[in-house]
Amino acid sequence: MGRKLRLAICDDERVVGEYLSGCIREHFPEISVRYYTDGKAYFADDFSADILLLDIQMPGMSGMDIAREVRKTAKDAVIIFVTGAMEYVFDAFDVRAFQYLVKPIRKERLIEVIGHAVEEIERGKKTDSSIRDANKKRIVVIKTAGTNLSVNLTDLLYAEVYDRKLVLHMRNGTLTESYGRLAELERKAGDGFYRIHRSYLINLSYVKAYHSKEVDVCGEKIPVARGKYQAFVKAYLAHQLRQEGL
Repeated sequence: MGRKLRLAICDDERVVGEYLSGCIREHFPEISVRYYTDGKAYFADDFSADILLLDIQMPGMSGMDIAREVRKTAKDAVIIFVTGAMEYVFDAFDVRAFQYLVKPIRKERLIEVIGHAVEEIERGKKTDSSIRDANKKRIVVIKTAGTNLSVNLTDLLYAEVYDRKLVLHMRNGTLTESYGRLAELERKAGDGFYRIHRSYLINLSYVKAYHSKEVDVCGEKIPVARGKYQAFVKAYLAHQLRQEGL
């Protein structure tokens, strides 16, 4: 049995914080909930929340500041902003916020959003599991700094050509440089990867969102080459069907 999901609330208005805590504990007893009056207290507690409800307008460390700090180490955390001001809604996209709730918050709306957040986390777990199962034996060997390095495709988010070098962007945030060719990596990677642009090869398993101009790969915006969008969509949907075993 896995650990309980963790949810943290940061709001300097204690009445609001206790109201949110009470509603969530009542409707989601399976979630461990902690309330903090500021971001400093949250980081001092080392709670490592899966879901965060953050008030944007707080003295000292704002909710946006907390979100940016969280994103440095927790790329998959679900961030929900709670605020009385609509003017910050566009800033929320910079930290990949899941939702933006405006005070006063209706109980029904809060429960709906938390339910969707839990579903998002569960989908992420299933995707990670299917990625590991599908790619656990898919190893490519690249040459870097005069040595041969084995790279597990499970951990490769995307590869790009930069300054005449092949740069591999790994899931743990590290970068690996090689003097190999992107076309050769594309051939070795095979199914599950797509050449979205002459300079980019992406892992379809990590695509979070897309439109005609760019693809979101775990928060990184990758440009779509002109004329590639329709073919990409077909490749992505075919990949999804393979992942689901259809």
